[in-house]
Amino acid sequence: MKFKTSAILTAIVVVATLGYVTACDSPSRLASKIAGTWSGTSVRFDKKAVGDGTYTPVYEFTRAGAANEGTVTMTAQVSVTLPINAQVNAEGAAPVSATAAAVATVNGVWHADDDDEIKIAFDPATLKADVDPDVQFAVADVFTNFDTDESSTVAPQVLKAFSDQVTRGMNDVITRTHEFDDIHFTSDDMMTAKIHKTRQTFVRPQ
Repeated sequence: MKFKTSAILTAIVVVATLGYVTACDSPSRLASKIAGTWSGTSVRFDKKAVGDGTYTPVYEFTRAGAANEGTVTMTAQVSVTLPINAQVNAEGAAPVSATAAAVATVNGVWHADDDDEIKIAFDPATLKADVDPDVQFAVADVFTNFDTDESSTVAPQVLKAFSDQVTRGMNDVITRTHEFDDIHFTSDDMMTAKIHKTRQTFVRPQ
């Protein structure tokens, strides 16, 4: 009986020790898996920040050696649409909206908090937005009820209006992005995570 009791206690100690090692190692495994580049899907800006716009993020996680942390760069393809109130011309056409494309980048740091969560802190001072000066206009025809698209280079003040929208939208995004929570890897090249309480899907670029 003493032998059996001792054996059981030994087994419990071994299991507890293995569990402790596994728990301690989980953030390290997550840090190893998440290191690299992950492309996300298109996400709409909060309408309180940008009335009509989307961003498609790419996160690059760089790991500091074998540490459970490192630096992160988010590069986002951004699209912002602004309404236009213009008079109808002699041909019955008038631009009703303008859409600009931009590329935004921002740097920060990350830390693997446990086995399925990483904390992120972006530095707003590093946010940069490069807006394409060629803007796409949606032109409505009052006679045919059809819209056509036209591309044109816009004036600096118009470009600034778009740049301000992109900056406002991305500042709102990085302010809300504190963590990737409930991370699940469906494969080595695909994962899902909750950001702003919304589950998003990410893949490694091929």
